[in-house]
Amino acid sequence: MISNKHILIEKSQWLRKEIFEMVIRVNQGHIASAFSQCEILISLFYGDILNYKKNDPKYEDRDRFIISKGHSAMGVYPVLADIGYFPKTEIKKYGTYEGILRIYGDKSIPGIDSTSGSLAQAPGIACGFALASKNDNKISKHILY
Repeated sequence: MISNKHILIEKSQWLRKEIFEMVIRVNQGHIASAFSQCEILISLFYGDILNYKKNDPKYEDRDRFIISKGHSAMGVYPVLADIGYFPKTEIKKYGTYEGILRIYGDKSIPGIDSTSGSLAQAPGIACGFALASKNDNKISKHILY
């Protein structure tokens, strides 16, 4: 039997490889910033922490995930493709005019809840999401950044 820990370690290695190949392919991106969040992303998405629905980036009861350091958003793209938020073929188009995946996160990308760029935006954005949930009488388990 393969342990959950073993699966998470394999996923983390997979994510680092994907990120590295994305950067090398187009010679652009912030590899260190993306690498620094790999284990966090893997734990959230594959460790039963984040509430989301595969193949449904607009799932109404999903937890919101906000990346404050927008230059590291590329790190979540392989995960979002893996859970079916957009075709995996988009990963190969990262940073090109033909693709939807940009260097910085943008809310036009399925699974990205907030456009980011300037550091430290996440707490304010999270407060806005929380206030909107409260006003809509919806309680979210997590709002992460």
